[in-house]
Amino acid sequence: MLALYIIAGLVVILILLLCIPVETMISMDTESSKKYSVIVSWLFGIIKTELRKKQPKKIKKAKTPPKKKGWFSRLDIGFVSQIGSASGLIKRFKDLVTGIYRQLRIKEITGDLVIGLEDPVQTGMLFAVIGPANALLNLHPRYNVSIRPFFDDEDILEGRLYGNVKVQPVRLFGPVLKLASSKEVRQLGTAFIKRKWRGRRKHD
Repeated sequence: MLALYIIAGLVVILILLLCIPVETMISMDTESSKKYSVIVSWLFGIIKTELRKKQPKKIKKAKTPPKKKGWFSRLDIGFVSQIGSASGLIKRFKDLVTGIYRQLRIKEITGDLVIGLEDPVQTGMLFAVIGPANALLNLHPRYNVSIRPFFDDEDILEGRLYGNVKVQPVRLFGPVLKLASSKEVRQLGTAFIKRKWRGRRKHD
C-alpha cells in the first residue's frame, strides 16, 4: 500500500507541476545579426533556458557548394501526398491548432514571414494547412502575423517574428490526444508503417 501512496503522490505532484504555466518568448529576424532567439521559462522563472543562433559571417568563396535538398524534399513524397488526400485529416490538424490556440494566453505575437519549399506543389500543400490556421489565429486581438508563400523552386524562410505566449502544459494533452486517437491519424500511421516495412523487406 505504501508504494501505491508514493506513486499516487508523485502523479499528483506531476499534475500540479504541469499546471504551472510555461512562458515562451520567440524572436526571429533574418535581417539582423541574431537570426533567432527562444527563451523558455517555467516554475516562475526558476527553470529558464535560452536558445540563440546568430547569422554566420559572410565569407567569399571561389566555388559555390552544391545545393542541399531541404528538409521537406527529403520526406517520402508518396507519404506526404496522402496527407492532402486523406479524408478529414487536414480538418483534424485544423482542430488541433484550434484546440491548442484556445489554451494559449497570448501576450503578443507579431510578424511578417515568407515561406517556400523547393517544389511549388509542396509549398501549396503546406499552405493548405497553415494558411487557414494562420487566418484563424489572426482573429485574436494580440496576434498579427502575415505569412506569404514563395513559389520559386527554393527552400526559404525569411522575415521577422516576435512572440510572447504562456500555456499550462496539462491543457495541451486534450487536443494532442484527440488528434492521435482520430481514425484518420491511425490510418495514416498504419500506411506509413506498411510503407517502411515493405521498403525494408525489399532491401533484405
